[in-house]
Amino acid sequence: MELENAIQSPVLMKGVNQKIEIYNGEYTLELDDIKIVLFGHISLNWLLEPIIEYKGKVVSDSKLFKDSSLITTARKAKVILRTPNGYKCKVMINKVNFTYDYSISGVVLKSIEKQLDGKMNRLYFSVVNFVNNFGYGIKHEKTIYSGRMYFEYNDFKITFDKLPNYEEKYEALNETGGYIITHAGIIENTKGKSFDYKEVESLLETLSWLLSFASGRQVGICSIHGYNEENLVLEKYETPIIAKWKNNTNWFPKISNDNGLETIYPILVEKLNDDLWGKVLKRVFTWYFDSMNSTYIENKIVAVQIALEMLAWTFIVEENEIIDKDVFDKLRASDKLRLMLYEFSIPREIPDIEEFNIFKSSYKDGAHLFTDFRNRIVHSKKVKQKDDEIPSLTKYYILQLGRQYLELGILRILGYQGKYHNLLSKKEWLAETLEYVPWQSTNSEN
Repeated sequence: MELENAIQSPVLMKGVNQKIEIYNGEYTLELDDIKIVLFGHISLNWLLEPIIEYKGKVVSDSKLFKDSSLITTARKAKVILRTPNGYKCKVMINKVNFTYDYSISGVVLKSIEKQLDGKMNRLYFSVVNFVNNFGYGIKHEKTIYSGRMYFEYNDFKITFDKLPNYEEKYEALNETGGYIITHAGIIENTKGKSFDYKEVESLLETLSWLLSFASGRQVGICSIHGYNEENLVLEKYETPIIAKWKNNTNWFPKISNDNGLETIYPILVEKLNDDLWGKVLKRVFTWYFDSMNSTYIENKIVAVQIALEMLAWTFIVEENEIIDKDVFDKLRASDKLRLMLYEFSIPREIPDIEEFNIFKSSYKDGAHLFTDFRNRIVHSKKVKQKDDEIPSLTKYYILQLGRQYLELGILRILGYQGKYHNLLSKKEWLAETLEYVPWQSTNSEN
């Protein structure tokens, strides 16, 4: 079977942190009944963090511009930016220059879009800073590579591709950090029907959460282009929370062609739309990202513990009513975690690694070890032991123990049956740490 061509992003970024020019020319700022015409640019800039900025010279009535009450009005009013070709957005005015060039600059709030009449039959989107994943084979010109995934929910199908020239993109990211568009995707209705953006907005949000969980940091969509045949009906640029590039090592098997993300995607869609799990999972994901990217290991451990307790409470008390909330509240932190691990079929034994040998005679299991170390951090004044004597590497593995409980807990909630990296195994090479999740009934390598 002939390979399909890789999807191309409608937005071109030639290098890491290169700004995206959205518009150049005249545009209008509307402050209540005041209209100011500017000539300048609107662009998506990446440093120091992703933000859409505008700056322009005033070409309308200079007397109005010189009125000092403009700044006061701008602080109180809802400011709307419009361009002649249809872009519209809410903005904030950051700086008004009353000197010779008479300029105004500021930032776009959330997003800027150009929406025309009519539905779309396909929607393209661009993803920033996802990992160098494997996948189904695709081609670009004379190059063949692995990098495609498919996500489906009801009547919608998402085709998601790693961009060509990915090797130089990731090499630059690893050298300098920052941001670049690494993947592009397309959403289509499997029955060939046209659709509105609102019909697929939650599907894109879910995909962002899933890609972020796989990356161990926030990954985001920066541009959306909707087409009806060859006619552009929607163009949107946005700056969600996107973390700077960091090549994290976590549960996600980047080097595997397993379709694990694809299988749990529809379940995550349902969970995020659920009245109980929707808010909980977003908070749990956020604490997980903190555990991967905070500066201090103590903060990371606390973040993991908070997320674990959220999972335990929601699953044990709220959803399944395994025990009463009053009983749950009286349990020790180790017992709450131990009960959750039991319900999820996650091993509780202290991993058999050298760094944990000193704990095996003092702690009942991994739940006891992790929660006790967390208690030492939170209640440090009450602890007489000298935590400074614990080697940094051992502290790291204690963090990894809790974080692995959290990763497996999330995967269990999502019904994942594939492989993960067991970073607490004795294996020397990362590829050797791949194993099936512990609740997988089939331990075969088939």
